[in-house]
Amino acid sequence: TIPTWFALRFAIIGIPRALAQGAKDLIAFDKELQKIKRNLQGSASEISAGFNQIRTEITRLSLETGKSTTEIADAVKQFATLGFGVEESLSGANAAVKASVLFFEDAGKTAKTFAGAMKILQDNTEGSANFSEQLNQALALAVELEKDNKSELGPLSEALERFAPAAATAGISMRETITLLASLG
Repeated sequence: TIPTWFALRFAIIGIPRALAQGAKDLIAFDKELQKIKRNLQGSASEISAGFNQIRTEITRLSLETGKSTTEIADAVKQFATLGFGVEESLSGANAAVKASVLFFEDAGKTAKTFAGAMKILQDNTEGSANFSEQLNQALALAVELEKDNKSELGPLSEALERFAPAAATAGISMRETITLLASLG
């Protein structure tokens, strides 16, 4: 059994620590939200509506995935910083966060890699899939190749960041780029 004094000591010390950590997390989350807001584009009312939608979706996604709101906000920021709109940023962050759970990686790092790759390699030709579908296909391919090749996202991310501009110049699609990089290990 646990001595009474130990339980009381834990309660007296633990509660203030938990409150302090909670306050620290709220401040970090607010800072990330402000960074996102600075990158949103549109009229004041569009930015306000988009900002409210982003805050709500980040909280929902945090509850769904178990990732911190700060980490998810960082993922949204990675897309917003590159000029993607509210819907694309949320969609991209959602996919990146879920992929980061599968890869056991940081959501912001995953989002940064795939946001940059989508900015460069997104197929905007008529009849092509929309942004969300293209990103989901790229992430699903990365997950599948990770399982098949026993590779990790870290090296693939680094290679994708470096090779995406060359792939775009050479006319190589996102799917072909990810497949090539994963096969090279």
